[in-house]
Amino acid sequence: MRRGRRLNGNNFIACYSARFQRRGKIWNCPSETRILKSSYIRMGHEMAFTNRISLIKKIEELRQSTVICYLTSVRPNLAANMSEDAVRVFFEHMLLLPQRPVKKIDVFLCSNGGSGTVPWRLISLLREFGESVGVLIPYGAYSAATLLALGANDIVMHPFAEMGGKRPVCD
Repeated sequence: MRRGRRLNGNNFIACYSARFQRRGKIWNCPSETRILKSSYIRMGHEMAFTNRISLIKKIEELRQSTVICYLTSVRPNLAANMSEDAVRVFFEHMLLLPQRPVKKIDVFLCSNGGSGTVPWRLISLLREFGESVGVLIPYGAYSAATLLALGANDIVMHPFAEMGGKRPVCD
């Protein structure tokens, strides 16, 4: 087992499996479920680990896709941005896919954005490993997250979800 990687002090990348419930490690995910999760995000209430995995599996079944969750902290005073170091971790997770290219990859995205160069690199990487890329936005995708969504084939949004610019930054 490999440990998760800490990014920008706030982001934490992890891959969860249904067998192992401890936070902060990377596991082999037999169901092709890949989750990149911020260590500080809490969306309203704590949801049981098994409930999260079963919801992701349902999304995979409904959309006939492999789902990758990419969430950064949207909490005030604990913001975490999309940054260059996430690209390498995405790549390592893509290598865990049992077959390549997969027919469809969906990114479950919630972020206030970050570096303006990250979306191009991420969408290019996702297109290397999937024939079609979709983005699922349950809450908000701003700045760089909006650019990532615009690079996808499909964008699926919750009725209350938002996309748009905040403060785009290119390094």
